[in-house]
Parts: sequence; structure tokens; C-alpha cells
Amino acid sequence: YASTTLSISLASSPSNVSNPVNMTNIQIGIILFVIGSLGNLYHHYLLASLRSNTSSLSGKKKYMAPKGGMFEYVAAPHYFFELVAWIGIALASHQLTAYLNFISMTCYLMARSYNQNQWNKKKFEEKEWPSSRMNMIPFLY
Repeated sequence: YASTTLSISLASSPSNVSNPVNMTNIQIGIILFVIGSLGNLYHHYLLASLRSNTSSLSGKKKYMAPKGGMFEYVAAPHYFFELVAWIGIALASHQLTAYLNFISMTCYLMARSYNQNQWNKKKFEEKEWPSSRMNMIPFLY
């Protein structure tokens, strides 16, 4: 996210803002970035709250299946929302490098979410982690 401010400021320079299509892209991009960032933060909060509930008497780590939010549908909703934020950055900046970064992050996070889902299916019972649960994008992947 470090380049977000620079990308958006370059995209919103006076020559770009005068074009209504570009201003609309910037507005939609900022909205998507905020939604993605807040969704990512919320799901990380849900994951972090599991740590306080997982201490056992023996001192060993006890894994618990995440619940709440979009964890009911996918293994890695925080990855999904990260991609929403990245596409927001790409739309707002309208820079080729931002779109390429979105594509790169999509490929990377799709593989990570697949592996996370496979691990969860092995670790948890069907009741805790249904085998029909998607990896990252609800109802699709």
C-alpha cells in the first residue's frame, strides 16, 4: 500500500481529473480500497481473537476453525478483501504497474488460499470445516 498515495495523486493530477471518466474511476477505486481495507482488517481481527481462545492447559497450541464474517463461505476472506483493495488502487491510479500488481497478487493469494483450505480440511472435522467451503472467492473459488 506504500505506493497508493503516490499513484492516486498522479492519477488525480489536474489533467486527469478534468476527464469525468477518470474522476469516476478514482472515486470507485477509493471506495473499493476502503471496503477492501476494512474487510481485511475485520477478518484479521477475527483471526487474532482466536489466539486468546486457544490456550490449553498443557501449553500446546490448539487450533480452532475461524468463524464469523465470510469465514463461513471461504478459507481466506482476508485475501479476498486484500484483492478488493488492490483493484481499488489500480482503478484509482489507472497505472499499468498497479494492474500488474493486482494480477500478481491475485495469482499469489489464490495459491495461498488453496493451500490454507487444504490444510484446514485436514486439520478440522467436516462439522467445523465443510469440504464444500471455497478457497477465497465466495461461490466461485
